[in-house]
Amino acid sequence: MAGLDKITLKLDGIGHALADTNLGVPPYQRSYAWGQKNILELFSDISTAMTRKDSEYFLGSIVVTKGTDPRAAVVDGQQRLATTSALLAAIRDYFFAVKDTGRVESIETTYLLNRDLRTQEIVAKMQLNETDNDFFQKRILSRPDDPARKIQVSRESHERIEEAATIAAKFVKELAGRTKTPGDYLIDWIEYLTAKVKVIWVEVPDESNAFTIFETLNDRGLDLAVSDLLKNYLFHLSGDRIKETQQRWIAMTGILEAADTESLLVTYIRHVWASKYGLIRERDLYDSIKNQVTNRQAAIDVAVELEDNAKRYSALLNPSHEIWTPYGTTTAQHISTMNLLRMTQMRPLLLAILTTFTIPEAQKSFAMIVSAMVRLLTRTVFVIRSRASFLPRMGRSRRLQAFSVTARPRSAVTT
Repeated sequence: MAGLDKITLKLDGIGHALADTNLGVPPYQRSYAWGQKNILELFSDISTAMTRKDSEYFLGSIVVTKGTDPRAAVVDGQQRLATTSALLAAIRDYFFAVKDTGRVESIETTYLLNRDLRTQEIVAKMQLNETDNDFFQKRILSRPDDPARKIQVSRESHERIEEAATIAAKFVKELAGRTKTPGDYLIDWIEYLTAKVKVIWVEVPDESNAFTIFETLNDRGLDLAVSDLLKNYLFHLSGDRIKETQQRWIAMTGILEAADTESLLVTYIRHVWASKYGLIRERDLYDSIKNQVTNRQAAIDVAVELEDNAKRYSALLNPSHEIWTPYGTTTAQHISTMNLLRMTQMRPLLLAILTTFTIPEAQKSFAMIVSAMVRLLTRTVFVIRSRASFLPRMGRSRRLQAFSVTARPRSAVTT
């Protein structure tokens, strides 16, 4: 790990940073995650700052690594950078609509696109991860008359990028409607984004330093998902074997994203951890893992475990998964029943069974679990219906008391 004296910090405008630096989101980073609330809040805050004629609007810190690759890797800040790019692209689209070709080209060449000196290929200044980049380039960065702009949404993060583009276009239209000189007003916005919307630009020589900065920012109140914190911690701890850990993380997220939405990731990690160490709450998950995983080999072992279990977990969501072929159709039906009954709380146990039991043992276990859960649910419903028949005869307070008891599962009353 390079020394801390190699880390550089500067206060810069986010627009200037986009204009001055070619940026890329590493493949192990999460996909575009901002929703309508985040996007509108950013646009509204900047608008308020401009209306008040504030000399600056502070947008937080952005952490990048600048190694041998000419494109700086964004460790923290992709949501703000990508959303700002979407806003600049929407302003570009406005000038395209009014046939102001000069300003269209100026915005593109300054903030959005570059022409490679050697190959003359048009390349984006801001590139997202492998999951999102193609969609981002075509939907956000291409011009409105480009057929590529009609690319189809194929995953949840693409829906969010599409939403960001729609919100930005609507917002720019509203800005243009506020004044009799919309072109000048939109240029005011570009200049404000370039020079006045400030970020602390943190550039570090390698990923190890970047992960240290990342966690420090979280300790200072940055709102991050458990999965982001864990990924950062495992990468940092992996040292010179970081590429191996990154590849396993990418493989794991790819399997899970194919099975369900990205919101599954934290639940999956919690269930894997619970399958080994018992019940764990989401709020305690990161600290629990950090206390258990304290060296490079342990970090790599966790990454291996997360990748290995991803296929088993995706199979628990899909009774048609190929993994159930040697288990037979009856086991697949048990999986279908568990999903129908939304027995998600059983998944840590099911993972443990799949990991440690033989196929015949697992078949018997799944059958017993389904039988026990169906009996429990049936008994609960029977008790509720039986006692409900007496409720009309009771006073209001006694009806409420009776319902509060009978509405709970039997196990909740007796344990």
